[in-house]
Amino acid sequence: NTIRFTVPLLESAQTRRVVVSHNVDKALKEVFDYSYRDYILSWYVPLSRDEGQLYQMLSEDFWEMAKQLRGRLADIDMVNVVCNDTEELPKPFPLHPCLQSTEEELRFLHCCARLLILCLLPTRDARSYSLRVVLVEVITTKVLKPLVEVLSDPDFLNRMLLSQLEHREQLNEHHKKAYTYAPSYEEFIKLISSSSDIDFLKQLRYQIVVEIIQATTISSLPQLKKQK
Repeated sequence: NTIRFTVPLLESAQTRRVVVSHNVDKALKEVFDYSYRDYILSWYVPLSRDEGQLYQMLSEDFWEMAKQLRGRLADIDMVNVVCNDTEELPKPFPLHPCLQSTEEELRFLHCCARLLILCLLPTRDARSYSLRVVLVEVITTKVLKPLVEVLSDPDFLNRMLLSQLEHREQLNEHHKKAYTYAPSYEEFIKLISSSSDIDFLKQLRYQIVVEIIQATTISSLPQLKKQK
């Protein structure tokens, strides 16, 4: 039987403050909703007539963890990390213990999951030993392990790189057309004022400078001919 999933009215109606950004929050909510549908409703629906209480409780904890993660990442001094915490590695390059075997990798991922749970989980939930054990196992096997496998796949990395290059090329082509076919001076100024793309504005400045140089050179040609 197909499980029909709808977001509880309480969640969709409440005005929750933005945690990261509107786009990122939207993507995170989709991840939570799909995870709730695929990994919880499949066994929870036959056991309970819950009308959204569990969804609401888990959603609150999820966004609290996202808020904690955002705060901790914002506190990282990247300059200090790069300049002071990065040491020159001896040669030959030492292999991390977690890469020696599958068992060592899982043990390391379990440690990472425990650390994430202790740092991000609300205090009232982190005190529950059974909850921590379950969450550590779920995060290790369903999140961290698949993530490591994906990020270690050369084909995935190659496709992501090609996708980014194609996307950038399409953006450049779009910006070039928008600049070339601006119907009037007012539209051209509006194009500049409404754009927040730094790369596009830099490219636009370069094109303007090139055209000014070309126009100046062409206008000075008659004078150069007269001097000769």
